[in-house]
Amino acid sequence: QIALQEYEKAAATIKQGLTIDPGNSQLQKQQRLVQQLQRQATANKKRQQQQQQQAAAAAGTPGTALNATAGNNNSELQELVTQFTQNKREYETERVNLTKLEREQKMTELTQQDIAPLPDRAQCYRAVGKMFLGQPKSQVLQYLDANVRSLQTQQGDARQKMAYLETKL
Repeated sequence: QIALQEYEKAAATIKQGLTIDPGNSQLQKQQRLVQQLQRQATANKKRQQQQQQQAAAAAGTPGTALNATAGNNNSELQELVTQFTQNKREYETERVNLTKLEREQKMTELTQQDIAPLPDRAQCYRAVGKMFLGQPKSQVLQYLDANVRSLQTQQGDARQKMAYLETKL
């Protein structure tokens, strides 16, 4: 509720919590924080109204027309900021996912390099859930090759999505 700037609701919730546990220091701290944020929000609102009134007086136009235009611009700006934030969050998520896929591919390739010098008849084990499955070296290498190809495809998809999100930013 605080993050959504719903300070009235936050204060009511905190008050309910304090009726249950009046000595809760975290709730008391949150209550002080909400009160401070409410004061700041009120002061910002008053300051913004004064600036709009001053701008309207300086322009010589009625305040209502200026307020309507400012309100439209403000809502458009908020929408753009929201879209930008969402796109940036998606981009960062995709970047982290790409890093994870690259790390996993590197581990798989290192495993392939470790298994390659073993004799062809060597028994190898690979993890399947919580158990280890014994397989011939050739089958494990096939599995690792397929895994590398899959990871490369996923990395390509992630890079494409990142490029798309970069253009949206």
